[in-house]
Amino acid sequence: MASKAITPEPKQNVTLSLPKDVLRRAKVLAVERGVSLSKLFADSLLSIARSDDSYDRAYRAWKSDIKKKHHGGGSTAKSREELHDRR
Repeated sequence: MASKAITPEPKQNVTLSLPKDVLRRAKVLAVERGVSLSKLFADSLLSIARSDDSYDRAYRAWKSDIKKKHHGGGSTAKSREELHDRR
């Protein structure tokens, strides 16, 4: 079975203005992790984007669930006695 060659994604150069202490800390992290500064930034941004996407999906699912419960998906309103189990 022949494996397909993986084509690297096209890259885009960017210019960042960072405080010197932030850049210094980022360089140290990159060295400690054995990656380039570009890879460290790309991985960090990807992680943030994935986290944000996960939050958005969870929030939309929650909102949809709430709407279903309050608009046609739930049961009829309960009496005070039913809510407080006073029988």
